[in-house]
Amino acid sequence: LGAGAVFTDVLSGGAVYTVSASGRITLPNLAPMSGALLVYADGDILPPAPPVLTATEGAGQVVLTWSPVTDAVAYTVYRSLLSGGGYTAIATVSTAAYTDTAVANGTTYYYVVTALDGAGNESRPSGEVAAMPHHRIGWANLQWPPQMTHTIGLTPTDSFYGQVWIDGVTNQRGATPGLLAQVGFGPTDTPPVSWTGWTDAVFNTDVDNNDEFRARLVPEYTGTFHVVYRYSTTGGRDWVYADRSGLISPTGVVSPAVLYVLPSADTTPPAAPQNLRVTRWGADHIALAWDPVAAADLYAYDLYRAGPCEGSLPPGAVLARVLSPTTVYTDTAVQTGCLYTYTVRALDTSFNRSGFSSEASARAVARWVTVTFVVTVPAFTPPEDTVYIAGDRADVFGASWSPSARPLTRAGENRWTITLRMPEDERREYKYTRGSWDRVEKWGAIVGFANRVVTPTWGADGTMTVEDVVHNWRDPLVVAVSPPPGATAFHPAGPITATFSRALAPATVTTQTVRVNDGAVTGTVGYISPTAGLSATVLFTPGRPAEPPRPLPGPADDGPEGRGGRRAAAAGVRLGVRLAAGLPAGGDEEQIGLTPPPDPLPEGGGGGVRA
Repeated sequence: LGAGAVFTDVLSGGAVYTVSASGRITLPNLAPMSGALLVYADGDILPPAPPVLTATEGAGQVVLTWSPVTDAVAYTVYRSLLSGGGYTAIATVSTAAYTDTAVANGTTYYYVVTALDGAGNESRPSGEVAAMPHHRIGWANLQWPPQMTHTIGLTPTDSFYGQVWIDGVTNQRGATPGLLAQVGFGPTDTPPVSWTGWTDAVFNTDVDNNDEFRARLVPEYTGTFHVVYRYSTTGGRDWVYADRSGLISPTGVVSPAVLYVLPSADTTPPAAPQNLRVTRWGADHIALAWDPVAAADLYAYDLYRAGPCEGSLPPGAVLARVLSPTTVYTDTAVQTGCLYTYTVRALDTSFNRSGFSSEASARAVARWVTVTFVVTVPAFTPPEDTVYIAGDRADVFGASWSPSARPLTRAGENRWTITLRMPEDERREYKYTRGSWDRVEKWGAIVGFANRVVTPTWGADGTMTVEDVVHNWRDPLVVAVSPPPGATAFHPAGPITATFSRALAPATVTTQTVRVNDGAVTGTVGYISPTAGLSATVLFTPGRPAEPPRPLPGPADDGPEGRGGRRAAAAGVRLGVRLAAGLPAGGDEEQIGLTPPPDPLPEGGGGGVRA
């Protein structure tokens, strides 16, 4: 919007808004479920972008023209070396044309133009145009020879010479920068533009006002061929063709040189390659190998490729020439998901070709590695819990970062395992849980939520084993108690303790969260902070000695102990530690049980209390 332009809100009593210098309108206090309809009232708005921008290439310059914009008083020309952005203003002009002379021949430039009105408002940019300034070739030819006879083989032909003239350029000494030359040959009944056998020519010398080039050919088939030159000053984007008569149309010849290619004394082809096979594949490559052909004069192998994505049936076109003795090739020019079929032929030094090998096919998709995870968990992991693996790819881990989608199988004491299929060379992140993110691992010395990483590799057979160790869990778990499970005695005034796998919030360790015999025994509660961040201890000291239940009177026991014997009738002391708010495990309760005595307690004192 043009700075200073005025708009009226016809939905709100004609409130007036003015465009700021930054080209914005601010609507303050707009009520919920309401709106505004702004209608132009006065002032400048942005002019339209200049239409129909064109660029004409020249030697050392680019001429830009565009259609004028009504009310525009000037135009700004922008240029970039990249398409679609990175523009820099290079000129502001008052007419609808500009010639850019600050350019280098053979370089592509990208242009846009904007219009400016009398208030200084600038339009949006025009459409982009591209241009490559370059020299124009005034004359060229194929200079010599008019004809040549050659015996087929690895030895090239003698040189073909061509000359080219550019006004005011090729009369300078040495090779002209950016001037390319190639010599080509093809069947006598085909136009030069259809030929594929082009060879780069090199600068030979200055001849009067011309640059002269030379090149040698290596024909691979016998027969009679036409030979012409072609030249470019646009990096190969455009070519002009020439034969002995001078410049010619790319679709025909006037006076080409003639090349006669004769057979050699060796006309016996080598044997066809055997055992063509795909050795590796992925989303961006297919690797192949084949057995070597035993031939003293073997030169190379031609690898052919065909497939539905290329619209061709086997054998297709030559993909690559692999020089002997190499018998492997990796095709990286593949499209992900496409199926390709390959064949290979052997060539000797006289370009005799073998028959085709058998076909080998593969699809350009990622290989999937069979990965077995084996994890060792802490000994204090609750035996009734299941261990899960969670990760960042749904078709591998059952869901994306679900803590309970992929359960592992118990494989021994504190060991769990699972086998998954994963794409080769694809980095994946994962971690272990016990069914929820409140019960996720905290591994090694890492505090927080760092993930494990695995990048599957194919190896020899497409299998891989990952050994992991979970050192701790996020939720606090009891790792030791005192008295220990199965104890039959403890000091009546001594504390009852529970050591946890991780720190607790000290403020939550109170007589309300730590209870003995469901609160029937009172006392004081203490907390020992973690040692080196590994564990924490909760202590309960009874206010009076904690005694297990006494034997109850009952009928005579005719068992082995004889009449009158009594046995304990109930369990002993139980410490319940209820984890309060602020702890990940919420309302879980850890129980410490003391084993009932095997025999009746004596009537009377003693230094200890049997439990």
